[in-house]
Amino acid sequence: MSAAPTYITTTTNLNTLFESIRRHERISVNVRVAIELVEENRAVFAQTSDLSLGGLAAYISTEMAKLDQVVVVIQLPYSRETLRLPATIRNRNSFRYGLEFNEISAEEQEKIQKCLTTLKCMQ
Repeated sequence: MSAAPTYITTTTNLNTLFESIRRHERISVNVRVAIELVEENRAVFAQTSDLSLGGLAAYISTEMAKLDQVVVVIQLPYSRETLRLPATIRNRNSFRYGLEFNEISAEEQEKIQKCLTTLKCMQ
């Protein structure tokens, strides 16, 4: 006899499932960033909704395609330093884009992790 299938029926269950398979924990953070559009040689401003060691989600009021290459210019909360992080557009839902960081240095990773640890303690 086989086990009955398991169905995910609520948003909370979906979020829990996605968090369990993500490589990096996401932390809610609302920060203004610049998104440099590499192919178009221009920048637009955006507002983040969450940040992780692997990338961020942001509301961006311009059209971009999946796999577009960008540079995220961000001043992390509780930091005076501005980081320039290469990223790839991975997904989109209306004006909310998911960006994955590309090959960031160990020093940049350390700065992001320190910020995330601080933000997590404050939530």
